Amino acid sequence: MASLFEVISQGLNLRAAPGDGAVISVLPKGQVVEKLSESKEKPDWWKVHTTVGKLEEEGYVSKGHLLAVDPKKPIKIPFLSNLQTSFKRLGEFVGPYATKFNADMLPGLNAVLGQYEINKNPKRFTHFMAQLAHESGHFSRLEENLKYSGDRLWELFRKYFKDEAEALTFAKQP
Repeated sequence: MASLFEVISQGLNLRAAPGDGAVISVLPKGQVVEKLSESKEKPDWWKVHTTVGKLEEEGYVSKGHLLAVDPKKPIKIPFLSNLQTSFKRLGEFVGPYATKFNADMLPGLNAVLGQYEINKNPKRFTHFMAQLAHESGHFSRLEENLKYSGDRLWELFRKYFKDEAEALTFAKQP
């Protein structure tokens, strides 16, 4: 059984490191968190897992601002245990315009989110997804069109060509 705790103070800082680490988010009174571990450096600080809005978070909080959840009291736990995103969660973020976005994309996306720890910070996740949505026309295009002139290819993608002549051979060819 998970160790669940409720925030008992107004505006508890969820931090990247125990003590004076960067503030990841501010947890409201009543927020439920799952205790993951105790900090070895600062024993009054716990590493916890929770959600902030629709995003999952891990970070450190001072245990003095938490109260154990009564196991007899029914509560709704708003987070998953595996820190992976779901198709529904991403669908809500991406919106109805995502004509080519589908569940087959989740394994690759979850791998990237986990590898670079994008899913552990709501701002990084939001910025990453916004960039993906922008670059793909809200997931309506999943390939770069590359209909560039040879000069523009050389200007933008110089590191991929041995010389300008080679770049010209790829002009206007997606």
